[in-house]
Amino acid sequence: MMNDAGSARTFLRAGTEYLDHLRPGGAVLAALSGGADSTALVIALHEYGGLTVFAAHFNHCLRGEESERDEQFCRDLCERLGIRIFCGRGDVASSRLKGEGTEEAARRMRYDFLSRTAVECGASLVALAHTADDQAETVLMNLARGSGADGLRGIPLTRRLVPGVTALRPMLLTTRAEVEEFLECRGERWVTDSTNLTNDYTRNFVRHEITPRMRELNVRFTEHAAAAAASLAEDIACLERLARPLAESGSASAIADAPRPIAARAVRMLAAPFIPGRSQTEAVLELCRNGAGSAQISIGGGLIARRVYDRLEIVPQDNRSAPDSRPLAPSPAPLRAGANLYAQSVITLTSATAPAAANMSSGAALWISGRFSPPFIVRPRQPGDFLRPAGRPRASLKKLFINAKIPAALRPLLPVITVDGRVAAVPGFGTDAEFLPSPGEHSWRIDIVPASPDIQAQGDK
Repeated sequence: MMNDAGSARTFLRAGTEYLDHLRPGGAVLAALSGGADSTALVIALHEYGGLTVFAAHFNHCLRGEESERDEQFCRDLCERLGIRIFCGRGDVASSRLKGEGTEEAARRMRYDFLSRTAVECGASLVALAHTADDQAETVLMNLARGSGADGLRGIPLTRRLVPGVTALRPMLLTTRAEVEEFLECRGERWVTDSTNLTNDYTRNFVRHEITPRMRELNVRFTEHAAAAAASLAEDIACLERLARPLAESGSASAIADAPRPIAARAVRMLAAPFIPGRSQTEAVLELCRNGAGSAQISIGGGLIARRVYDRLEIVPQDNRSAPDSRPLAPSPAPLRAGANLYAQSVITLTSATAPAAANMSSGAALWISGRFSPPFIVRPRQPGDFLRPAGRPRASLKKLFINAKIPAALRPLLPVITVDGRVAAVPGFGTDAEFLPSPGEHSWRIDIVPASPDIQAQGDK
């Protein structure tokens, strides 16, 4: 039934404007597990027309021979389609960070691999194979957990992975039944992850036990739930556009006078990535309404909401207000080419040609000479750390942080990038003169952005 390029466009009907913007010659990297959804995604992108398609498969090495089978299936599929595939692997079980579960570690490693691979092959989009069924399941799971509107909008259509690379879910309005029909019409096969057949995980329980009952009430439950989530996402995007100027102004009186849905969202923006509950949000709004002077309240997550006259701030608690609430300094971590998650930031290291000196000193990116080779080390400030930015005197990081009025509680979270044990660069303060490249020199560009709150929110294809 669906066997031409036009049907591929119908099949990939969520966010197609992103794919259309890639033509002609744009590159998209498809995450390929070998399951039905991701197999259909790769084939549909291949048929879409005008795109340069790459595939990426990450072997988590968690299911023994079955994991090896899946990787080989993906390699064979891409060879038959003439698509270049990038395969990575990692021992998830031994790579878990402290307090990190197996699924969370696998997701972190997979996203890091996808981000690095997209940069390597020049793809501005990473396509993920979430379907309308995944969306419906997510909405039900979030509803059961007591989520508000943000949770009920489900899986986002897009989100930024690293600078210049966006994740897109073009099958978010496509049902699993359509996926199987799409593949069967083409005589294509796929592999099945045996862990998806049990109810050991919450999503599997919802998939096997709850959504079938919902379809008994309405055979089109999946489509309706996905459409409702998409509609709610549009409404929330509108609220966020209205709330952002309020949050940026930090005016307590302006927030207090705004309609509650907009005011509440401004409060959540100020608290991000922490998500305050309804009662905590209401307490902050009450703080905004309470006239002149200064006051503060704790809102959880190691944060306080503080009103100083008409200015509202949400900041980490300092030692004087709550000695045990200061955020722990992150452990030192290697900084390798590609995307690196550190504390609450994504640090992306890419090979690039150094721009003019003025651009290196005025831009947001940091630059390190290509004379030095990663992995570098990123860590918190330590006693005795100094920095000598080009054209400025050498100064201790402690003095620089104090002069810049960085709150004491935030200083441990500010990444310090070192090379061979010496401070090479610090965001906001620049690169040490010893490590700064000359214009036109092969070098390393470092971009640092806040980690997206939903990077850990969904299971990924």
